[in-house]
Amino acid sequence: MKNKITLKGFLNCFKEFDFNILTKKKKDSGDLSPETVRDTIAHLSQMLQKARKELARAYKEHKAGKISSE
Repeated sequence: MKNKITLKGFLNCFKEFDFNILTKKKKDSGDLSPETVRDTIAHLSQMLQKARKELARAYKEHKAGKISSE
Protein backbone atom coordinates (compact mmCIF):
# COMPACT_ATOMS: atom_id res chain seq x y z
CA MET A 1 0.00 0.00 0.00
CA LYS A 2 1.34 3.41 -0.92
CA ASN A 3 1.68 6.08 1.73
CA LYS A 4 -0.15 9.27 0.99
CA ILE A 5 2.20 12.24 1.05
CA THR A 6 0.70 15.55 2.06
CA LEU A 7 2.13 19.03 1.82
CA LYS A 8 2.09 19.36 5.60
CA GLY A 9 3.97 16.08 6.01
CA PHE A 10 6.54 17.13 3.42
CA LEU A 11 7.12 20.47 5.11
CA ASN A 12 7.54 18.75 8.49
CA CYS A 13 10.53 16.87 7.05
CA PHE A 14 12.29 20.20 6.51
CA LYS A 15 11.53 22.14 9.67
CA GLU A 16 14.76 24.15 9.46
CA PHE A 17 13.80 25.60 6.05
CA ASP A 18 11.28 28.31 5.34
CA PHE A 19 9.16 27.75 2.27
CA ASN A 20 7.29 30.45 0.39
CA ILE A 21 4.27 28.76 -1.12
CA LEU A 22 2.52 30.62 -3.92
CA THR A 23 -0.88 29.66 -5.17
CA LYS A 24 -2.34 30.56 -8.54
CA LYS A 25 -5.96 31.10 -9.35
CA LYS A 26 -7.44 28.56 -11.68
CA LYS A 27 -8.49 29.91 -15.03
CA ASP A 28 -12.16 30.57 -15.15
CA SER A 29 -14.20 29.73 -18.22
CA GLY A 30 -15.27 33.39 -18.17
CA ASP A 31 -11.79 34.31 -19.45
CA LEU A 32 -12.88 33.66 -23.02
CA SER A 33 -14.26 36.55 -24.98
CA PRO A 34 -17.85 36.29 -26.22
CA GLU A 35 -16.55 36.50 -29.79
CA THR A 36 -14.30 33.48 -29.27
CA VAL A 37 -17.14 31.48 -27.78
CA ARG A 38 -19.46 32.46 -30.63
CA ASP A 39 -16.87 31.46 -33.26
CA THR A 40 -16.22 28.16 -31.51
CA ILE A 41 -19.91 27.32 -31.31
CA ALA A 42 -20.36 28.15 -35.00
CA HIS A 43 -17.41 25.96 -35.96
CA LEU A 44 -18.64 23.05 -33.84
CA SER A 45 -22.12 23.40 -35.30
CA GLN A 46 -20.70 23.19 -38.82
CA MET A 47 -18.68 20.11 -37.90
CA LEU A 48 -21.76 18.47 -36.39
CA GLN A 49 -23.88 19.26 -39.46
CA LYS A 50 -21.21 17.78 -41.75
CA ALA A 51 -21.00 14.63 -39.60
CA ARG A 52 -24.80 14.24 -39.70
CA LYS A 53 -24.78 14.48 -43.50
CA GLU A 54 -22.00 11.90 -43.76
CA LEU A 55 -23.88 9.56 -41.42
CA ALA A 56 -27.12 9.92 -43.36
CA ARG A 57 -25.29 9.29 -46.65
CA ALA A 58 -23.54 6.21 -45.23
CA TYR A 59 -26.80 4.92 -43.77
CA LYS A 60 -28.58 5.26 -47.13
CA GLU A 61 -25.73 3.55 -48.99
CA HIS A 62 -25.68 0.74 -46.44
CA LYS A 63 -29.45 0.25 -46.81
CA ALA A 64 -29.01 0.12 -50.60
CA GLY A 65 -26.26 -2.50 -50.22
CA LYS A 66 -23.54 -0.27 -51.69
CA ILE A 67 -21.33 -0.41 -48.60
CA SER A 68 -20.88 -3.01 -45.88
CA SER A 69 -20.51 -2.46 -42.16
CA GLU A 70 -16.79 -3.21 -42.37
